[in-house]
Amino acid sequence: MEKAHAGGSGFLDGFSSLFGGFDSAPRGQQTPPLPPPLTSLTASSTRQQTGDFNQGSVGSIGTLQAQQTEKTIKEEFQKLYQFLRAEETAAVRKEAALKSEAMDTRLVELTTEISSLTDNLQTLKMEIKVDDMTFMLNVKSTLKKFIFNLPDPADSIRSPFRRVQTHWEPVIHSLEEDEGHHPIQDSQKHKKHNCIPINEAAEPFRAHLSRKVMNLKTKQGSLKDEKLKCDKMANHVKLQAQQTEKTIKEEFQKLYRFLRAEETARIDAVRIEAALKSEAMDIRIVNLTAEISSLTDKLKTLEMDIKAEDMTFMLNVKSTMERSQFNLPDPETPLGALLDEAKHTGNLLFTVWKKMKDILQHTPVTLDPNTGGSMRSISEHMTRSTTIDKCQTLPKNPERLSNFKVLGSEGFSRGKHSWDVEVEGYWAVGVAVKDNLHRKIWAIYMCVCTGILRELTPDDYVKVVSEDSFPKRVRVQLDCDHGILAFFDLDRKKPVHTIKYTFTGTVFPYFQDNVKILPAEWSVVQRRPT
Repeated sequence: MEKAHAGGSGFLDGFSSLFGGFDSAPRGQQTPPLPPPLTSLTASSTRQQTGDFNQGSVGSIGTLQAQQTEKTIKEEFQKLYQFLRAEETAAVRKEAALKSEAMDTRLVELTTEISSLTDNLQTLKMEIKVDDMTFMLNVKSTLKKFIFNLPDPADSIRSPFRRVQTHWEPVIHSLEEDEGHHPIQDSQKHKKHNCIPINEAAEPFRAHLSRKVMNLKTKQGSLKDEKLKCDKMANHVKLQAQQTEKTIKEEFQKLYRFLRAEETARIDAVRIEAALKSEAMDIRIVNLTAEISSLTDKLKTLEMDIKAEDMTFMLNVKSTMERSQFNLPDPETPLGALLDEAKHTGNLLFTVWKKMKDILQHTPVTLDPNTGGSMRSISEHMTRSTTIDKCQTLPKNPERLSNFKVLGSEGFSRGKHSWDVEVEGYWAVGVAVKDNLHRKIWAIYMCVCTGILRELTPDDYVKVVSEDSFPKRVRVQLDCDHGILAFFDLDRKKPVHTIKYTFTGTVFPYFQDNVKILPAEWSVVQRRPT
């Protein structure tokens, strides 16, 4: 804009000097009537001066337009930058914080459960190891504390629990009263007593409590495994958050670069147009100034000729009349002299967004890395799945599939949906139910054993689709409402196979081995009010 500003400033100085010239013209002098040609000349001169005034107005307005247009462009792009900054930082950290908090809460709960269970185990082991007398004296409280699923005493008359639970108090009583007889050694002497030896009474309880110890140890092991799994998942969430933030920042940097380049290009366009139009206006002003100067000189000459003596005037009248004959056109301000503000700022945000589609890609389906097997590498913004040689260490979350499989991130339960997939090697594409994947898959796949294309459904996995024609790019079309899953060969432009099934729940896009989801074509549609 330096050149534009210089042109505008120069014009304002020139305009002031021209306006001052008009003010300093002689006033109060009575000019004798001139012949019609002379009157025409004076009018033309006045129009030239008026035209010069208009040109100056246009030039100053053009400079002001350029400044205002630049300001508007910068303000509009600031809105875009603010939107992007808010969008960039909004989602990921919030979700990561929520999931980390949930995982921390789960870890605290598991730690508490494990600690409580460990204490109970230690107490139970100690109570089992005591002597029979102490054991039987405390067995009732032990049962209340640790036995939660004891058999019902009424379940069987022969149940040792029924016999012992009914008579454990008389056993203790007989020990206190029959000092000369030990119930373990003299059990035959107590045939009439409704009791059994204390070691026989303690035996089933010890056995059952020992089994309870084993069960609690198993439960303790499960809790520790679950805690270890949750701990790995908590670390994985943090890693995911870091990687996702990095990816988001990289993607937003592309948008920032695009916007900065677009902003610079638009401001440059304003400055170039302003410079060109200022230059054109400067040239116009120079030409008008030259014409005005020429006319001023001729006016002075004519005025001097008119003021000459009659004899001299009449001797030169012919040449004077010839010099006064000018057919100058009326000065007109050219069309389009002002800056085209509408072109530069009209629908600016929409225009930029519409242009942004050239750098954006949209895939109707993206892969869910949380479902990918340990031999899967998910890349290219969740659109490519490739087989890797080394098994990854991944959390064993419930959504995780076996080695070579992965699901789409969004499920479908109604309507029509389609996505294009590039395949290679031994592959499979289709749909599946997430919570019942082993039994509910509808797909076509390249069989590893036979090298032919087969159908995969809950009822069949050997039905042959093709033995010699194998697509490289497949379009999957899902019609949930009519229960149709169709596959098309994009290169040959012909159908490959159709599966008909009434889908009652939500199904997810299903992929196996090396696949790449292709971007879909999209456009901005402007709807006009009717």
